[in-house]
Amino acid sequence: MDSSPESESIPPPPETIADLAQACVRFVEKAVGVELDYTQDTLPVLDHYLTSAEEVDDQVLGLLAPACGAYFGEVVRRHVGEGTWEHPEDYQGWKLTLESASVSFNPVGVALEVATQQDAPGWSAHFKVPEADREPAREAVDRLGEVPEDQYYTFSVRFEVLESVHAALRRVSEP
Repeated sequence: MDSSPESESIPPPPETIADLAQACVRFVEKAVGVELDYTQDTLPVLDHYLTSAEEVDDQVLGLLAPACGAYFGEVVRRHVGEGTWEHPEDYQGWKLTLESASVSFNPVGVALEVATQQDAPGWSAHFKVPEADREPAREAVDRLGEVPEDQYYTFSVRFEVLESVHAALRRVSEP
């Protein structure tokens, strides 16, 4: 697992999240031959893995999306050095909240969007911020420039956008 200083300063994830994220690591290593290490550098490999299947049926997607979403959420949490998981039985209700920036999203929803290359209504895949923080978040996203639709539906770009929004909102909240 990632041994960066950020990952050492945060508590381990809930067991369900840890188990699913490790399942993702195993799935990718078996299919692609690359071991994911919980860093953002591995997200292009995860993108390739999830989008390279010819056709993924609902049953397979029901297994892959939670595993890939848990892994993605853990990459985010370890990178920013914080984050709280809510993980009810229903994956649609999952949420990762980055308290220092008041950003939340459902990593499983992100995985569904990456897998299907389209929005997943009702899955809360888009980053949610309080009303008062929406303008600085919008400005952070605008600074990144236009993103082609085929790149928008990747873990790599979602991570880059989240990283930018998180940094901007942390700057705004500093005294």
